[in-house]
Amino acid sequence: MKNLKLLILLVIPVFINSNLYSQTITTYKNIRFNYSLTVPDNWEIVEKPSKNSPEKVSFKDRDGNTLLVFARIDKSYAGKTANDIDPGTMYLGFQQQFKGANMLESDYKIIDEIPAMYCKYEYNYDGDEYMQAAYYIVKSDIFYMINVIAKKQNFDAFETQTLGNILSFNIIDVKSVNYFKSDKYDFQIIFPDGWKTIIEPTTFGAEISGGAGVFVEVNKDNNFIGYTGNDLRPEDMLEVFKTKYTDAQITENAYALIDGCPAMLVKYKCSATISGSKNDFIVIHYYLVKDNVLYILQGRALEKNYQTYRDNIARSLESFQFISNKKDN
Repeated sequence: MKNLKLLILLVIPVFINSNLYSQTITTYKNIRFNYSLTVPDNWEIVEKPSKNSPEKVSFKDRDGNTLLVFARIDKSYAGKTANDIDPGTMYLGFQQQFKGANMLESDYKIIDEIPAMYCKYEYNYDGDEYMQAAYYIVKSDIFYMINVIAKKQNFDAFETQTLGNILSFNIIDVKSVNYFKSDKYDFQIIFPDGWKTIIEPTTFGAEISGGAGVFVEVNKDNNFIGYTGNDLRPEDMLEVFKTKYTDAQITENAYALIDGCPAMLVKYKCSATISGSKNDFIVIHYYLVKDNVLYILQGRALEKNYQTYRDNIARSLESFQFISNKKDN
């Protein structure tokens, strides 16, 4: 395998990108994965799978050349950086997507003051020859991939043009309209956009007409000291839950991690009477214990429209973080 050298992108002269900055630019902010970058404001922006869950964001110029940013939460990258990524592994993954692809170059670089791995590929797609440059970045447990994609004859010019956009990539805490922070209880969460927030002394949440909601309930008690979510039992939680919903039953339970903290996941089915009508609900609880506080992260929706709100609920619950953990990073 070729020797890889550390190359700091910031030393490249900025004058090579003068054509780009003669245009009007805009800053794109991704609230879901906490990053921003600048792009020309006349480029087409496409967010997939949706605007509320922009895991893959493509920026296209009028010739179809594409700058694409992909991000996903991957716990296997926790504690690692791009320096721990093997170019050969990324190449094999690229070949699975584009049969016969060749890797032309690989190197390690710096973007936003953190390591990035750079790979350049060539491949055939739909009868045309393409080239693609990929920058792989890891921050906490989020994997980012910035791609420069163009037909072979256009690639060199487009890669040069987009260098300033790539260098503008910045991992930040972009605040959503429904971003909520509690210094008193040491947590932050992003509630689904457009949902009405409800703030009470020990319960914080958001809901939407139709019965769906996301809430964080905090219970402070020194008896919790020394416990984690792994010490909790689903049957005990069911007993407590039944004091409010007598017909509740557990349909799923497991142990998981939320912001690196052990959590117990319990999924319930229950019913409640609303405006004189009985309705069946699906309720998800994550139980976490930190120091002397029990956190109950709750997502709920009517059973008949649970699939409609499931992804919004999951994204909100997964955005939960302890403020003290972020300060330690």
